[in-house]
Amino acid sequence: MQISAAPQINKLVPNALTSLSWAVNEYRNSNNFHPVSDEDGSRLISTLLDKKTNADLTQLFAQTAANAAVEKHRPNVVFTVMESMSAHLLNMDNPERDLLGELGKHWQQDWVYRKFVSEGDGTSDTLHRFFVRSPRLNLSQSLAKNKTFPGNMFKPYLDAGYRVVYITAGNGGWRDFDTFLRHLGVNEIIGENTLKTRYPEAKSGTWGVPDEYMFRYAEEELARAEKSGTPVFIMMMSVTNHPPYHLPAPHQLKNFRLEEQEQKRLANLASGKELNEIFNTFRYSNDQLGRFIGKVKTIAPDTIIAATGDHNMRAIGYPESADAALGHSVPFYLYVPQAYRGSAEYHPERAGSHKDILPTLYNLSLSEARYYRTGCNLTAPRPDSPWCGYGYNPEVIITERGFYRQHSKAFHKWDNKNIQTAESRPSTPDGEDQAIIRRASAYTPFLEWQINRIVSTQ
Repeated sequence: MQISAAPQINKLVPNALTSLSWAVNEYRNSNNFHPVSDEDGSRLISTLLDKKTNADLTQLFAQTAANAAVEKHRPNVVFTVMESMSAHLLNMDNPERDLLGELGKHWQQDWVYRKFVSEGDGTSDTLHRFFVRSPRLNLSQSLAKNKTFPGNMFKPYLDAGYRVVYITAGNGGWRDFDTFLRHLGVNEIIGENTLKTRYPEAKSGTWGVPDEYMFRYAEEELARAEKSGTPVFIMMMSVTNHPPYHLPAPHQLKNFRLEEQEQKRLANLASGKELNEIFNTFRYSNDQLGRFIGKVKTIAPDTIIAATGDHNMRAIGYPESADAALGHSVPFYLYVPQAYRGSAEYHPERAGSHKDILPTLYNLSLSEARYYRTGCNLTAPRPDSPWCGYGYNPEVIITERGFYRQHSKAFHKWDNKNIQTAESRPSTPDGEDQAIIRRASAYTPFLEWQINRIVSTQ
């Protein structure tokens, strides 16, 4: 529970019954972990790395290359996770609809990866996977939350002397994230209550305050970093584009005209005025992200910016096998100031997923830094590890040539008509994709083995 930015005050709020309920839930959530064998770990890691090896997790640590530009001046880094930033809806964009708003010009100028899927299929699911590479979406509410995690996403920045800030437009205590993130070393956790105190005009909706106030606070953090000379790593989680959808005041509703075929395709999501409201909130969040990026490029030009969706809009529904990858599709946006590009290259055709975002950011922003690698640096001149070449979701594995459904074991080639749309008839993957699928199919059991190994041995 978070009513204040000060953890000491938050600890005084819960009454005895609330505290007892939390303790019981923590105990229940903690019963899902169990010891795992070295044999299983060796088999899974060997498959992922495509070489015979043991079950020692320390072998997964890697080091970024020496980076003269970073050593001269450390860049700020911003990583924004946008609620339900659906690649499917982005595919419906056109000049009249202008679904990106102010984000549109940055979308054209900077690097965007569209063959990309979320790793989790819910907000907590995705955030846990980012925070500590955990497939357990309630780990932060279990006794395991106090363990030491090799995949702590914040540690490379903390080790490099960064100030680390987590900002959400929602409640910072949701899923007990405020406590969990402090355990991971985050210096400051900002939620809707702090934002409402800072900006009295901010009004709470169902899930929090409008996204614009989250971005406004982040702008001020970056301005402080520029003034102090201490770089900042900011992670953000937006909330506005979430049901029940409501465009924040005083923004004016826009009337989106959809073709009959589009209305039918989105019928499971909504219809009529409700569907129009969804398009308005979707555009609002994109527009606010775009306005933020534009300001940051001016006030803190030495800032690397990344953004992705936490998951697709799941209520759309994807009954057709050929649409399975689209059902998990989100974009990955990346802005790298010229001074920090070095040998980095943009290859929009590369397939990826959330597993690749932090390795990419580490390699762009940190010099000779140690990090836990379970993903690919998408900006490397050549795919540089067995973690490259695919995007991972528990239900689908995507490659540059198509996608593989993990449950049905069917492979569908991209039809090249649109991003993430595929041929309806399954086909046989080529040799390269077969090798990728063999490696990537071990990812789900590996994550389970890994979290059980960490929790059961500490």
